[in-house]
Amino acid sequence: MTNFLYLPGWEVTDVKDRASEYRATAAYTPEPDACPKCGTLGELYRHGVKVTDYRDAPVHGKQVLIEVRRRRYRCRACGGTFLQGLPDMDDTHRMTARCAEYVRQQSLLKPFTHVANDLGINEKTVRLIAREHIAAMNAAHRPYAPRVLGIDELTLLGKRRGIFVDIEGKRPLDLLEDNSRTVVTHWLVRLPHRQFVQVVSIDMWRAYRDAVAEVMPQATVVIDKFHVIRMANDAMETVRKSLQRSMQDKSRRASKRNRYLLLRRPPKLRPDQAFALDGWLKNAPDLADAYEAKENFFGIYDATTREAAEAAYDMWLHTLTPELKVAFKPLITAMTNWRKEIFAYFDHRVTNAYTEAVNGIVKIANRMGRGYSFDVIRARLLFGTRKPTESLMRCPLCNSLHDMVDHFLPKGAFFILDGMDQIPPAPNLIMVCSECNRFHTEEWFKPDHVSTPKSE
Repeated sequence: MTNFLYLPGWEVTDVKDRASEYRATAAYTPEPDACPKCGTLGELYRHGVKVTDYRDAPVHGKQVLIEVRRRRYRCRACGGTFLQGLPDMDDTHRMTARCAEYVRQQSLLKPFTHVANDLGINEKTVRLIAREHIAAMNAAHRPYAPRVLGIDELTLLGKRRGIFVDIEGKRPLDLLEDNSRTVVTHWLVRLPHRQFVQVVSIDMWRAYRDAVAEVMPQATVVIDKFHVIRMANDAMETVRKSLQRSMQDKSRRASKRNRYLLLRRPPKLRPDQAFALDGWLKNAPDLADAYEAKENFFGIYDATTREAAEAAYDMWLHTLTPELKVAFKPLITAMTNWRKEIFAYFDHRVTNAYTEAVNGIVKIANRMGRGYSFDVIRARLLFGTRKPTESLMRCPLCNSLHDMVDHFLPKGAFFILDGMDQIPPAPNLIMVCSECNRFHTEEWFKPDHVSTPKSE
């Protein structure tokens, strides 16, 4: 008998170590006192054994199958029969409770097929457990009202979705199936304590502004700085592309290849890049004017106050030539229509940078597998982890993903010196998850008179 299961009340009689699997034979020793059907005490007797296979969480990176010898009982009082209760097993899915928990956790981090392969079960079982888990978490999910709310959208599964984040707390709040004004307004109305929201950062999407104005009139709407700056870059690119059409093939390719010099800010250019850009602009006066206008517009965001920024913009607009006003027309129109919200940035200095980062995490989660539903992707964002999956650490023993892992001394790494356990050199350490640090020890296969040592 060994400590293989590490579950109280279980007796393990055999463990077979195969290439990719452990196969154990075990029985649950506690016996029932009363009949669950009639409640009579002391009238039960054994009425055979039913052998059932249960899956367990991986051990040492191998799949685990437990052959459970489950007793059947008959009641002398009512004549009814029933199977022995197994509190550590999930009878619905024929696996241990900790294996079901493994599926719940890892299904939010890894593709369902990978989780199924780790355990040796069907992918449909993983999908079913994940759906049950997601439904339970959705029922308990309650978004909160942050001081600075970020609203954005992303294209997911061929449809535009609305996303809400706590910018200061760096936490996603929700992912909606749609980004229409009706859906956004409904979400804001149901947000608890929405009166505490002071700033809302959005892009130039009128539905967001109108929804916020209707539901949270106390909040200041701020247009994301980078959406405005991008329009200035796009205007300069319009000039470059128009000039590029009249160039020879060789010059046209060089213009396209070196466009990054125009988009990069001058302080970030190397000396050779700055020299190349200077020569390029001297040979293209129209492009030089557009480049200078773009850089001057960027300089508006160096202002320290809102009044100074508005004055700088009015001066910038006044100095534009008629030709440049045509090229920068989309930017000028946006500045006219959204002037109040754009210059509100200088009062609050918030951006949607974290929201854009969350959008990237959602897209990575979607690319990890095929056929994911919107509910699964939303659950991975809200309940999985705030880190990109690529940055998570993989346990070398059970193959699970975690935010962090613990130091663990592998089997045989202990040695004795002067009667005390000494820590081996660093190369002998491996990094494992908390569950492996708890279960995957030398004690796992230690012979004992019972499966699990009694607690003190």
